Amino acid sequence: MTEADRRTTFPRSRSLPRSALLRLPGLYRVRRTGREELDYISQTGMSLRKRLGMLRRGVLGEQMPYRDPHTAGPVLWALRELGGEFEVLRSSAPAYEGGVSS
Repeated sequence: MTEADRRTTFPRSRSLPRSALLRLPGLYRVRRTGREELDYISQTGMSLRKRLGMLRRGVLGEQMPYRDPHTAGPVLWALRELGGEFEVLRSSAPAYEGGVSS
């Protein structure tokens, strides 16, 4: 897969400025810098800024966090301890109030 293919597969929102995007709920993907594989992918109904802030506090702490405030915290913390740095790819998603569709 080429770099152009990855950008097509995981497009960033170009319709909103970054500050507006972070105020919305959406999808986010975490991977170690320089790697193609994703380490974590999720969605949030709260603002991306708030949810990513919760993840950041745990991952950058001196001690391994519990699963609160973010489930992925312990695993990403351990990967960071092994020498990893992370990048986050994010995009807004329209709100869906009807629950999970089949």
